[in-house]
Amino acid sequence: MGASIGSEAISHLEEVSASGIDAMAESDTVAVILPTTAYILRLKSPPVRQMIQKGVIVALGTDFNPNAYCLAMVSEFWKFTVLYVRHLEYKIHNSLLQGFFLKTLMITD
Repeated sequence: MGASIGSEAISHLEEVSASGIDAMAESDTVAVILPTTAYILRLKSPPVRQMIQKGVIVALGTDFNPNAYCLAMVSEFWKFTVLYVRHLEYKIHNSLLQGFFLKTLMITD
């Protein structure tokens, strides 16, 4: 539904349908994956691999609230890799992103 009304991004995609994934891919709507939220609340895992395979832009985020507390975005990268992706090429890319993220934090702080 979000893609059909022109949303730029949609989060909490644990129950997204195949047609919803197709609509997101066609509209360039960003899928915001919240690994800590799904993990802590024991929600169904979002179909991240299917989203990536269909060409959906995938971003990571966190609710960062008391019911789904996250210490740092680095832990989101780790959970994303371990829980959803598990492919070597994504793990390498993920590691590069983590290094960039940490370097950015050190430079800006």
